[in-house]
Amino acid sequence: ADTAKKTVNTLYTEARKKAGDAFILGRNVSEGLASIKNALNEDGLTVRTAKEVHSLLDDVGRDLLATSRAVGKEPNISIANIYGIRQELSAMSQQQGAAGTAAGKAKRAIDKFIEDALTQDLIKGDKNVVELWRKAIASRRDFGARFGADDFVGKLVARKPGGGAELKLDPVGAVNLIFGQS
Repeated sequence: ADTAKKTVNTLYTEARKKAGDAFILGRNVSEGLASIKNALNEDGLTVRTAKEVHSLLDDVGRDLLATSRAVGKEPNISIANIYGIRQELSAMSQQQGAAGTAAGKAKRAIDKFIEDALTQDLIKGDKNVVELWRKAIASRRDFGARFGADDFVGKLVARKPGGGAELKLDPVGAVNLIFGQS
């Protein structure tokens, strides 16, 4: 897991260094933001109950509009900027209550938006940089599938703060979990 996590981080670092060379049209981002806000509202996570999350999404929308007016054309939003929004939502998701729940849902919705943008070929720019983002996102998805799920690894291994891991069970218990007690 530690090796896989380092690979994920390295790929994201490489992709972020080329920040402006892979982007999504502002129109697509605006539609994605509106969809995320609507989904939150439908779940009862409104401006009243999850103000911080709605404010962040509104700020991004206003920035898009301001850029459009200033430049006189539709702006491109770099994937790195979208991931910056995702990082803010990820930090907010650690809060208790509706705000944390809303931030977690919005973060997952942004993940899906980016995944859909890759699938639908909405990410434009330098083909090499777009491919870097594809690799980074795929490696993170693979990491999550292997180590984030509550599978045998999660049941067998406890992560230590600061890195590393240790077995949760004694060796006999681990064998019984994997192969069954019989």
